[in-house]
Amino acid sequence: MLKSSELAICKTIDIDQSIQDIQLNWLSGDIRVLPSVDELIHVMQYADAYFSKRRLMQVNIRGDTLSIVDGRKRRGLVGINIGRTALEIQLPARVFDRILLNSTGGQLRLNRLLATRCQCKITSGSVDLSGRMEELELSAVASVVKAQHLSADKLNLQSSSAKIDISGEFRHLQINTTGRGLNMDCLKMPERLHSVSTGAKAVVSIPDNEGFQIILKERSGAFKSEFDLTPLHGDSNDLIHKSGKSEFHVDIRGGAFHLKSRK
Repeated sequence: MLKSSELAICKTIDIDQSIQDIQLNWLSGDIRVLPSVDELIHVMQYADAYFSKRRLMQVNIRGDTLSIVDGRKRRGLVGINIGRTALEIQLPARVFDRILLNSTGGQLRLNRLLATRCQCKITSGSVDLSGRMEELELSAVASVVKAQHLSADKLNLQSSSAKIDISGEFRHLQINTTGRGLNMDCLKMPERLHSVSTGAKAVVSIPDNEGFQIILKERSGAFKSEFDLTPLHGDSNDLIHKSGKSEFHVDIRGGAFHLKSRK
């Protein structure tokens, strides 16, 4: 549970229906999504004494979809939002079909998420993420992202002015980063990697196993590799390491891209 001497539970909902999709749309404040101790979904909102009860969360269930919306987004509730609030969602240990998370100015802690598809959009906030998904789409603007113990068959990362630090296992990687930095530690060699970096420092660490082929577009900026690379057909932008089993495309538009050997 969230620990704070200043916040108290002000709304709680326990859901025993069969839910496959979860949608969360939230503003500022701490958000925790963590495993439940039973087979129910538990949703709890905390707030301090200054938080208006009229601005508490709205929870709706339509079919197998659970929607949770920040009450501060309601029409007609104008004015300055005062008071502090926090949200906690406890999920049973099963794979959900789709989880959509959208937060502006929030601090997300997403522990051991299990989903076929997960989409997380964070603006001017932070996210701490772990779990297993088939497809993960992560979008971060002016935010800090930290992910550990993460596994995804397909990871699509879009970031702008964000600090990204990710460690996990991925088969297909699609990365588009602008400004600030990316540090990605791949515990296993990805089958495909497509990276476009603009004015950013991107560092990707991979194990040295069966090798890869890399097609490089270096419009400006710098490319650095800790692997022995051999040009194919004399082309310095088409490089191979060992068998060239994995396929990498790296487009550098300012900044730097560093391909490191994972120790």
